[in-house]
Amino acid sequence: MWRLYNCDTRSFEFVLKNAEYDGYLYFDYDDNDCQCIARLNKNDSRLEILAREHYIDIKKTTDEYIYYLWSDMDTMYFSRMNKDGADSKILLEGIGAYSVAMSDNNIFYCSSDKVTMADIEGNTLSEFDIPDEFSVVSVNAADGSKVYISLMPKENETSSEPVSYSYKYDFETGELTDILINGERASFHCNDAGVTDGKSIYYKVTKIIGWSHPMESYSVNKCDMDRSEEVSIGVFNLNSAERLYPYGNCMYTTAFNGAVGIVRVFANGGIQKITDFDRYYDNNTLSDISILDIQDGVLYYKISLYDALSNNKKVRICSINTDGTDNKTICDL
Repeated sequence: MWRLYNCDTRSFEFVLKNAEYDGYLYFDYDDNDCQCIARLNKNDSRLEILAREHYIDIKKTTDEYIYYLWSDMDTMYFSRMNKDGADSKILLEGIGAYSVAMSDNNIFYCSSDKVTMADIEGNTLSEFDIPDEFSVVSVNAADGSKVYISLMPKENETSSEPVSYSYKYDFETGELTDILINGERASFHCNDAGVTDGKSIYYKVTKIIGWSHPMESYSVNKCDMDRSEEVSIGVFNLNSAERLYPYGNCMYTTAFNGAVGIVRVFANGGIQKITDFDRYYDNNTLSDISILDIQDGVLYYKISLYDALSNNKKVRICSINTDGTDNKTICDL
């Protein structure tokens, strides 16, 4: 019966580089006055503030470093620091909030007419000049020497509903490829690099009508290693979603549609709700839910709440077993 319901996951083992488990949760959050990067000891709920800035967004955590975007209100930077908050180093300066993606060993960033591949220290390795008929909108993801970017035809820039399209550029081959989703041109494409079982790649696709419209839907897709023969294994008619978090034989992601929750997606199709919160939760508006880590069968996540009466934002760190049991609060920040 398990196989008949398309939930057989025995051949679905991920090969994904994760940061080595060190007993801490690393995350960014809004504390009303500014934004912070913090780490939380899972065993005793001790919180350490590692950085405070006007804007902060963690891009990647490795065994040694935290890589993050930040702004001092005047300039956007891309930096790294040790996992204890020491020895912060600026790698890139004067970039946009949607301009950076990382693969294992490379950093990719863009301007309006160029995409650059740099090494892990920020040193330029190669540049790709965008064809004259396009402008770069954003860098969405990276995988080895490949970068996934949104390009806008310049003829669309002055229209009432400007739409950008997704392309893949390979710095090794020099090929720019228009990405098609189920035979249609993709207006937005998000790929999680490295989410693979060695035979297929699993990633998330989001479609948008235009800049002034909400997202139509997103799906979790499966395809072979050259990203052809694509199959959808989970479709969500929802407003938003986070990246994919593989663990064991499943992938986990967040889902928003009135209610907010975490779902897991099985390799061959099938979806199970792990959490399901009302949009108005605990007398506050639930504005965000983010997966922080998955270790030893426990999923750790962050809830961001907004109190309209006091105009304050609250953050709560929680945990739940990956099968949806034993949901509990670790601490309120």
